[in-house]
Amino acid sequence: MADDAAKPGGRVRVGTWNVQFAKLSLEKGPFVAKVLAAPDCDILCVTEVGAADILPKCGNMIDAGTDWGYSIPKASPGRRKVLLWSKRPWTPVFDPLQARLPGGRLVAGVTETPIGKITVVGVCIPWRDAHVNSGRRDRVAWQDHLNWLAGFARTSFASGGLRTIVLGDFNQRIPRKYTPSGVHDELERTLERFEVATEGDFLEIPAPLIEVDHSNVWMGALREPPGKKGGALIDHIAHTGDLTLHQPQPKADGVRCVGIYPKALGATKLSDHSGVWGDFKV
Repeated sequence: MADDAAKPGGRVRVGTWNVQFAKLSLEKGPFVAKVLAAPDCDILCVTEVGAADILPKCGNMIDAGTDWGYSIPKASPGRRKVLLWSKRPWTPVFDPLQARLPGGRLVAGVTETPIGKITVVGVCIPWRDAHVNSGRRDRVAWQDHLNWLAGFARTSFASGGLRTIVLGDFNQRIPRKYTPSGVHDELERTLERFEVATEGDFLEIPAPLIEVDHSNVWMGALREPPGKKGGALIDHIAHTGDLTLHQPQPKADGVRCVGIYPKALGATKLSDHSGVWGDFKV
């Protein structure tokens, strides 16, 4: 995995967003593409991708394949559950134990960044009702989610190696909301060697950061403990302790500022998820 010398003083911008199978041929596709490109991320993990044409044009991609237990529509052969994009080329990384996970939901690689080489693990952890009321219909609630966590915990990716980021659709809010406590405990155990930069609730009024088609891509603040108002993410960025979420200005204790990919631009719905991005340094 990442084993070269770190490059202090630099920053790498990393983002993740579940785009609800967006592609350019859909009405929302061009808007999703503009929002994804707006922060000029070095690395993106995009989940539930309709087609790779929504990604920035100049870059390099690896994906988790097509086998995640649901059939791909003939009209959308480019659908992927997880896709990693980087400005620089990827060296794919495989762990033999990842073959035991519910398929098509993990892809990993090493890429060069302004802070040196980092290992990036893109994931889409099964949602609570995966294969319960659709697909194979042979599961109970949270079964595939727990199976995935147990399998991932046995891989080398969970060991928290040098400069490693795990990001994507975790399908849980952090801290716990709504999820059964035992299920959330398993997520915490799986990520015990990582810090989750995206835990907490949004502050009530996100501050505009970047304008896209006269609408704002937010710079939101997350706080811990969570507040009584505001939203919470299920798309997350977790990182090893040798990386730090960069803050442009000092913040109050427990408050972190991150970029937010919004669910909608004006009247145009983009996704059923809010995405997130941030700058990391060594």
